Amino acid sequence: MNTRMSRRDFLRFSGGAAGMALLAACTPPAPPAESSAASQAPTGKIFEGQTLTVAGMSWMWDATKPMYEEFLAETGIKLEVAAFGQQEIEDKLMQAVATDTYLADLIAVLSNDSADVWGSGFCAPVPQEILDDPEMVWDDVLPIYREKVLDYQGQIFGMPFDGDTHHLMFLHTLLDDPDNQSKFKAKYGYDLDPDRGPKTWVEHRNYAEFFTGWDWNGDGEPDYGFAHMMKRGDTAFWGFVSRSCAYAKHPDDPGFFFDVDTGAPRINTPAFVRALTEWKEELQWGPPGMASYGWGEVIQASQALKVAMNIGWDGTVMATEASQGKGKASFSVLPGSNDVYNAKSGAWETHDQINYAPYLAAGGWQISVAAKSQSPDAAWALSKHFTNKEWGNRFCFEGYRNPIRVSEVTDIKPWVEGKLKFGERSATTYVRALNETMSHPNLVLDLRVPGWTQYRDAVELAVSRALADEASPEQSLNDCADAWTQITDRLGGPEKQMEQYKDFLGV
Repeated sequence: MNTRMSRRDFLRFSGGAAGMALLAACTPPAPPAESSAASQAPTGKIFEGQTLTVAGMSWMWDATKPMYEEFLAETGIKLEVAAFGQQEIEDKLMQAVATDTYLADLIAVLSNDSADVWGSGFCAPVPQEILDDPEMVWDDVLPIYREKVLDYQGQIFGMPFDGDTHHLMFLHTLLDDPDNQSKFKAKYGYDLDPDRGPKTWVEHRNYAEFFTGWDWNGDGEPDYGFAHMMKRGDTAFWGFVSRSCAYAKHPDDPGFFFDVDTGAPRINTPAFVRALTEWKEELQWGPPGMASYGWGEVIQASQALKVAMNIGWDGTVMATEASQGKGKASFSVLPGSNDVYNAKSGAWETHDQINYAPYLAAGGWQISVAAKSQSPDAAWALSKHFTNKEWGNRFCFEGYRNPIRVSEVTDIKPWVEGKLKFGERSATTYVRALNETMSHPNLVLDLRVPGWTQYRDAVELAVSRALADEASPEQSLNDCADAWTQITDRLGGPEKQMEQYKDFLGV
């Protein structure tokens, strides 16, 4: 049985890898062994004797090792891996940026962090010869990534490794069942949708309630309607924003996190308050303890068929041999809403058409080369191997990373016939959800401004306080908005921050 963990499963186990890397760094090197003349002879390998250090998520470097070992052997590069957890890598990176301290030659940079990292000069822009290299096929990189995520103020700093969007996963086998269909319609007055799943958050609430509290998976225990990521210090920021997008992103207003004209935070508007209030109410239709679920726990519950739906990144986690949901999962864009808040007028609007606001959650982990690298040629060579079209496609279709290229969301054949062997229905809906998300005119780009981790931490504190009944959703988000204002002022004021925000939005 294939027991390889998915890319996000590694989040929960990366602490051990990081500890080993740090232990190795603190251990004095062994004295050089006596070598023969033969062993000292030139090998002809282009980077013989050069050692690269890489820093990033453990899934990125550890899980993919079989796919770059041959390249290391051919070039003579030796690799030292420092693997970190989700927020650990960001904290280490922010410390290194603040002190202008070398961290590693190759660094995994989350899109949210790029204003801090790339804007500080910590990483080198991608050389023109790499941009011109035919192996990279830059035109194959999806426009939203090529023109937004990998770019910082007109220069490309990121090599295209990983794409990240949030979408809805649901078990279509439950929605196909005639008995479920008749009972659901009798209770709620409309049909289950086995193709799209719940289309609004009102429908999502109905679906979640209906599939909670009875044994629909046949294991003798009650099952639940959904699982979302809510854990502070893990992935709660992205979980909460996903739940808020349809209410808070007005299609006629480019701003979402801030008012682009004034820099005023919008995190405490009625749209976000409503989302947090409903999220808290909906805990009753998730597994016990869901308020402490990170993405790893959401994956576990979904693969074990304990929940009927989730919101998150990976379609691939449902297709692994370890998943009981293999071939049973379908995907769709995030649920929308007929009600959307107009922050400019300060009033709710009710639309006949559903307001969808898909979310480029996190935007993906991209490979950057440190400006202080002592082996830049070797670093760029390895980063090109890791991200060119041929190897990038292999990483993607084998489940090591999320799609970032046109070729990865055009044809379902590599998903159906490749190593993961998606079911045809799963592959069709997965590719459809990705395309509809990334091309949507009301797409929400994630927060990418200096001080991102400070804004993130304030949101996660507010969410955790509300979910734990330490403060009302309104009070917790008012406190968050106050904290955001203070962060903005510390970092140069609203005008300076909005220059960065508007540049990313293209306003």
